[in-house]
Amino acid sequence: PSTANTIPMSCVGSPTRPYTAMSGTVRPQSAASQPIVVPGKFPVCSRPISGFSAASSATRQNPAAAAMLALNPNNTSVADQPVYNLEAELHEGICTSQDVVDYYTQHGHSAAKKLFYLNKAVPPSPYDIISPFDLVVVPASKVEREHWTMSVMGVVHVTQGEEKEAEFTELGEWIRLNSIYGLLRKMRFFKLYYICKSFSHWRKLVRRLHYRRVRTEIGRMLFHSVPTFQPCLGHVRGLLNEVESTHVLAISNRPDKLYLIEDFAAEQDDPRDKVVAPTLSSKIAQVIESIIELCGKVETERLRMETMTDIQVLVDNDFKVGIPSMVAGQKNKSISAMKEERRALLYQYQRICHECSRLRHFVRLIDYMVGVTIVNVGVSAAQDLLAYFKDPNKSRGCFNTTVSYLERPKAYKFEPPHALVAELTAHVMDCAVHMCQELPRPLTSKHLATKFMEPHEQIMNVHSTTLGTVEFQTTRAECMDHVDSSYRQAEEYVVATFEANRVVENARVTWNLTEYESKQHSLSSIRRDLVLKRKWGRQIDQMKMSTNIGILFVDSKSMRSLLQSHVTTSIEDIKKVLSSMARKNCLVALEQSRAWNKDLEARPSDLHGFARLKQRHQGMEAAKGELFKAVQVVDDMWDTFRDYGGKMEKDDFLDMSTLHTSIADTKVRLEEVYDWVASRHTDMVEAMSSSSTNLLEGVHGLLTDDLAAGPLNDPESDMAAMLDMLDMLEAKLAGMEEEARLLTQYQGLMKEPQEDYGTLLHVRHEFERRKKAWGTLAEWSAKSHTWMHSPVDTINGEDVQREVDDFFKSVFKLSKAYRDDLVVVKVKDLVEEFKSFIPLFIEVGKPAMQKHHWNQVLNLLNVELEPEQSFSVSNLVEWGVFDNMEAVSNISTAASKENSLREALTKMKQEWAGKEFYCIPYKDTGTAVIGQTDEIQMLLDDQLMKVGAMNASPFVKPFKQESFEWEAMLRLLQDLLDQWLTCQATWLYLEPIFSSADIIKQMPEEGAKFGRVDTAFRSLMEEVQLEPSCVALAKDPDRLFALEEANRLLEEVQKGLAAYLEKKR
Repeated sequence: PSTANTIPMSCVGSPTRPYTAMSGTVRPQSAASQPIVVPGKFPVCSRPISGFSAASSATRQNPAAAAMLALNPNNTSVADQPVYNLEAELHEGICTSQDVVDYYTQHGHSAAKKLFYLNKAVPPSPYDIISPFDLVVVPASKVEREHWTMSVMGVVHVTQGEEKEAEFTELGEWIRLNSIYGLLRKMRFFKLYYICKSFSHWRKLVRRLHYRRVRTEIGRMLFHSVPTFQPCLGHVRGLLNEVESTHVLAISNRPDKLYLIEDFAAEQDDPRDKVVAPTLSSKIAQVIESIIELCGKVETERLRMETMTDIQVLVDNDFKVGIPSMVAGQKNKSISAMKEERRALLYQYQRICHECSRLRHFVRLIDYMVGVTIVNVGVSAAQDLLAYFKDPNKSRGCFNTTVSYLERPKAYKFEPPHALVAELTAHVMDCAVHMCQELPRPLTSKHLATKFMEPHEQIMNVHSTTLGTVEFQTTRAECMDHVDSSYRQAEEYVVATFEANRVVENARVTWNLTEYESKQHSLSSIRRDLVLKRKWGRQIDQMKMSTNIGILFVDSKSMRSLLQSHVTTSIEDIKKVLSSMARKNCLVALEQSRAWNKDLEARPSDLHGFARLKQRHQGMEAAKGELFKAVQVVDDMWDTFRDYGGKMEKDDFLDMSTLHTSIADTKVRLEEVYDWVASRHTDMVEAMSSSSTNLLEGVHGLLTDDLAAGPLNDPESDMAAMLDMLDMLEAKLAGMEEEARLLTQYQGLMKEPQEDYGTLLHVRHEFERRKKAWGTLAEWSAKSHTWMHSPVDTINGEDVQREVDDFFKSVFKLSKAYRDDLVVVKVKDLVEEFKSFIPLFIEVGKPAMQKHHWNQVLNLLNVELEPEQSFSVSNLVEWGVFDNMEAVSNISTAASKENSLREALTKMKQEWAGKEFYCIPYKDTGTAVIGQTDEIQMLLDDQLMKVGAMNASPFVKPFKQESFEWEAMLRLLQDLLDQWLTCQATWLYLEPIFSSADIIKQMPEEGAKFGRVDTAFRSLMEEVQLEPSCVALAKDPDRLFALEEANRLLEEVQKGLAAYLEKKR
């Protein structure tokens, strides 16, 4: 029986997910859940097999269908089956369509009741929403026009009076549709569908009503819809249209009109200030008059109505229209008519009052309209300027600008410059905006401002508003961009067009006729310069004179003229230089030719004159080509001068004619001299041979008579006479050498064999030997005399020794070279003899020898001199110094040791120069402390040790006082530094303690002592900061006493502080 009563899940609509019916809703079961099978009952929410389905098909498809068919073996029609009894069924709990479904699900075809009638369920509230599957069971007599019948086979939807009165749905399909509907109702959209739909209808209705109210209020508030303001608004609008259509800029419409930027700015200022501004002011004045007239009209009407009796009554009744009282003349009117008249009168009065209250807003509106119009005027001015810049019909641009070269490569000067054009362009727009700012406004009118403006109320600032508008900013930026792009393109054009001619400009700038004349020029260089200048001239002639680029008319005419002028001027200058060179060269060639002619006139008879003439003639023959070439160059110079348009002067023609005549004469004379020289050659050769023989005889006599024998070889000869004799012989020898040189030259000139003058070289060698020996002897005599007889305090012994050694070396070399020369031997002996004085010079020639040392030496030699009397080494020798040489050496040694000690003391003093105490600011105390004293302490230790050893030396006696004073200063400085550092360390410890007023109150005696120390310490630090030198501080012993007293007080303060702390414990 359980198997027979189980209906497969495929009958419910889904093969895998069964559904559970719960109060008209469908809930999917989990996959693990299975239909609950109760013996003898169908599972809840299982779908029965429809009675209209084919039994055989159901049986074949599912065994469970066969079990269902077994429940109704007779397959009886539903129409023939009994209908339920309502009262009986109500007791059984069959009230809704769900109950019917459960009933048929439970009983199937074996159900006792085969048919149920159902109507729509009535919602308990009109706001509730029920499912179309929620039906209620009713008797057949109470069915409505639209009702349903349910049986085990399915549901029939009956609609009486329709074309299709009944529609059948299988019971399983009905259950499935009910489940789907329940699922859809759980979705947010369908669950809230009716609410949303209702809200949407409500919102549309509210918006429509709000729109109507707002439209009515706007119609009441808009001045265009109020008849009182309409005429004034129309008139104002017309005036403002005229204002807005006014052009601020006075720009010519001529396409060929070209401005200078200064003239353009000036032309804008005059019409703007004298025409445009007055015109706009008059239009705005008319606007103000219209406003004043309207305000007067409205206020007059309000006053008129306020004087009416009915208005007074309404005022007394708080503007409530009650039952009017009957007065004479109104008895024929009904009360309703009179109330209607009062309502109309009240409406008119309220309208007038409303219009009066709106006057302030109306005036501000007009003022705003005027302000906006003025702003538009300012923007239009900028737009007009932009349109002028963009005008495609402009044939010559807008502004004229001239271009010229600058010194830098690819740099050009525009006049007016970019910055000026940009500045004046901005000035034109700014002036237009400024003019708009200065125009009158309704709320700047005294009459309207006093009535309709609050004390601190602000109106629209035309200037800032205009500058802040996007249109003005964009237009201004475009205008400035036009200026920038025009200049940028102009620079690119100029560089591309005129940069090739910059070399001409550079030449023009650097051209200087004086400098050009000062340089060395040849004819070829002059020709190159002239050809280059002519080439430049052709290039300049091809230069463009002007062009249009953007808003600029680039005028290069002046630049072209400058370059042309330079080319012309430089060519003329070069021609002047060429003519000057031609004159100069002509004169030089003429002078040279005349000089040659004069030299070629002589016919000398002597050897020297013949040789000079022959040599001169040979030189002329070699140089005549250059002379003739120079003459040709002069001719070419004048030809070039004439080729470039030059005209020779009369004097230049005469000079050239004279030159050509002189050159012809020179050629003739050269030929004549050549013939004469050839005829005199033999005689001159014989004379030259005789002169050579005489010269050799003179050289031989000089060697044998003067140099080889005579007083020059005697070392005992008078040295002064020998030096004079050497000077005479040197002059005689130089004459012979010159004559030998000339004879040798003449022999080569006449192409004769040259004579050998080797004897003359031997004579020169012998003479130099004699001269060297006697010169060395003279030099040694002078030096030794100086050393021996100069004041002894001016001699440096070491220098004398060095010079004597050097002289001896040179004399030794000379003696090796000239072994047999007695003069050299004498010099060597003298030097060796003088070397015995070197020890004396070393001892007495020390810089350390002072006056008291010399006094000791003189006392030793038993010599007395005047205080300022000087003496020499020779005097010491005469006084017997060599007999007391050991004692003199001891005095010299003592002097050296004293000097070393004195230098050591001086060095110690120099080491302290610039040594200063380093002061460091200490926190917020207002004073400082010393630091970095390690270097000073090290120097003190080192020098104290050195000066102690120095003072123990017996050689310190001459400056003992100075040395002992220095040692005392160092010891004072050491004590001062020790006391100072001790005081500073204690002060640093106690200062934070005694800076507290409470501590001073508790320890007044110690506080007073510390105050004295603090004052002294701060005073000392101030002095150190002013004068930080260590030596200067050490020279004042009072500072040491002050520091010692401060340390004593600080020690007492520390003891008092320790006692106080012990008491507190």
